[in-house]
Amino acid sequence: MVEKRKHSRYLVQNGPMVKDVHQLGIIKNISLGGMLCLCLALPEHTKGQDISIVCPHNCFSLENIPVETIKEKLVKDTFGFPCFHQCGIKFGALTQLQKTMLQFFLAHYTEQGLSRTS
Repeated sequence: MVEKRKHSRYLVQNGPMVKDVHQLGIIKNISLGGMLCLCLALPEHTKGQDISIVCPHNCFSLENIPVETIKEKLVKDTFGFPCFHQCGIKFGALTQLQKTMLQFFLAHYTEQGLSRTS
């Protein structure tokens, strides 16, 4: 299988969430081009929707990120019951400030960033 990603993906440490107007989700991994998250309900991230990345305990918030859901899969628990929607999300055109803040997030809130500071 050929890798399609343009950017390296990094695992996210516990805490950072993705938020839209309807729900919160857990960020599993992230790159400069998109992320993988888990949501309770199927998100409505069609092209043109915006989300936010928030870290409540660290006072970090990156808002109004244009996104498009490019992949969705229902994840089941150990008993076979559906419990989460796993969503591959592609970022749209980011402003320079959003790019800078996303780079800060990658450097401080992912395993890649934390391993450099340890």
